[in-house]
Amino acid sequence: MKKCDSLFIVLSGENLRKGLYEFPWVDKPEQLKKALLIVMCRTRKPIEIIPLGLHVLNLKNFGIKSDIYFKISEGLQCLVATYLTYLLDVSGENIITEGENLRNAFYEFSWIDKPESLKKALLIVMAQSNIPIQIKPLGLHVLNLKNFALVMNAAYSYYNLLNTFDKKN
Repeated sequence: MKKCDSLFIVLSGENLRKGLYEFPWVDKPEQLKKALLIVMCRTRKPIEIIPLGLHVLNLKNFGIKSDIYFKISEGLQCLVATYLTYLLDVSGENIITEGENLRNAFYEFSWIDKPESLKKALLIVMAQSNIPIQIKPLGLHVLNLKNFALVMNAAYSYYNLLNTFDKKN
């Protein structure tokens, strides 16, 4: 969700709350009064967007970029995302390594003195094992440590670029 979207939701919540309190309810039917009372009670609490439960997204937090709480929460979110990406890429790397180990085990198998049906099955399995085993989520990239390093390098370059522009302004 973009910054302006969350600002719109927070401001819409304020407008809704003000509109409900200014609504002329005295001469309205009893059922409408009860419904209005329920809605008014539920809108007393401000509308907040809290991603991962770390901080509230609203105009106040985006206006104060020097706030230490904001910086800590953003840093923690970045660390958690990096760690989860690392875990996925390590798991993908392990699967690739185990696939190579399986392929090597098929080639080292002593098949000479085995029955003909086993030899044919082994030939089929060896042909299929030439296709590398990889995890490719959404078909975007292979999960391995090489791609993790590329993503981290690109993210750091992007951060430095934004930091340079921020210092110039």
